[in-house]
Amino acid sequence: MSKKWIRRLAAVVALALMMASLTGCKQSQNASATKAAKEEKSIEISPAEYNTLDSLEQVSDDFYFMDYQADYALDEMLALGATNTEELAYQVSEKVLHGLPFANTIPSLGCSAFTSVTPDGEYLQGRNLDIADAQNTLIRTQPKNGYASLATASGLALGYYDYMPEDKMGQLNLLAAPYYVVDGINEKGFSAAMLLLYAAPPVAQNTGKTAITTCMAIRLMLDKAADVEEAVALLEEYDMHSIANSNIHFQLADAQGNSVVIEYVNGEMRRLTPEEYGHVVTNYFLSKDVVEEYRDGEDRLQILQAALDEHEGVVTTEEAMAMLESVIANDDYDELSGINYNTSYSMVFNNSKKSVDICTGKNYDKVYSFDVVPQ
Repeated sequence: MSKKWIRRLAAVVALALMMASLTGCKQSQNASATKAAKEEKSIEISPAEYNTLDSLEQVSDDFYFMDYQADYALDEMLALGATNTEELAYQVSEKVLHGLPFANTIPSLGCSAFTSVTPDGEYLQGRNLDIADAQNTLIRTQPKNGYASLATASGLALGYYDYMPEDKMGQLNLLAAPYYVVDGINEKGFSAAMLLLYAAPPVAQNTGKTAITTCMAIRLMLDKAADVEEAVALLEEYDMHSIANSNIHFQLADAQGNSVVIEYVNGEMRRLTPEEYGHVVTNYFLSKDVVEEYRDGEDRLQILQAALDEHEGVVTTEEAMAMLESVIANDDYDELSGINYNTSYSMVFNNSKKSVDICTGKNYDKVYSFDVVPQ
């Protein structure tokens, strides 16, 4: 791509960002970002950034794939940290979007996840994302100082609700995608999924460590953890802060068949093993000393656990996908969140093969397959 083309692209970036803000993203409360939003900003989009946007492919009606080739400055972002969505948006603006204003929304998601093994001894993690409708994007990253990975960026967080703009100007928010991922798998076979806990206040640890948001934590683990043990050790180095107005927990799995659920209770990080808590997680605490009046997803957990018990934990990839289909959300109105949930996608990570199978929009007749490292 010529420098002339890059400059032409740069000349209209400010206008594009103002147009992108009309997609429904809430204005950032950060004063610097607000000031920047009012000023005309001209930048040069790098060839790597242009090629990143140019790689965007439509997989299905509401799901996309993108090969992220630019530098998203993870080490700098981790050093700065972030305690809330406004801080994260500001850091993304400064370190990833050349100082251009960026605002994000907070998706509410109700999900299901489980781990299992195939008859051939391959380890799997299944995951449903139940959320308000949006245009989600699977991004492949191959950082120079980290592991390659596939991770799903939330269309709601990036401001892509009903449609994905066809022009690159409207797609600029996708450059922020690495910091708004909710699940993924890396080249070592480590995978992670984030699930919300509605009936609990947001986690906001304050032990003096650098603060990171829950989506940043997914990015951190995928880039730097080869297995569950390394992932847990990384989480212990930071103070966790929810990106949504609720608590969260993570299910982590690896290519050696290890899995854990990480929960935060009264500011304390807890590691829950499947030997005591099972292989399934939905949207309520598994910690037995947490009493919840509203145990969202308990029916889904029981259905998935019964299926695993019936097969003694051994299921094929196809059976794992069928299990996810059995607990989909179909215009499921949730009184607590006020959201009408639908299953956006079902994923089966193959931790052994370092790959993922995806069904989108509740269409289980079509399975899309991706390898972390292209074959």
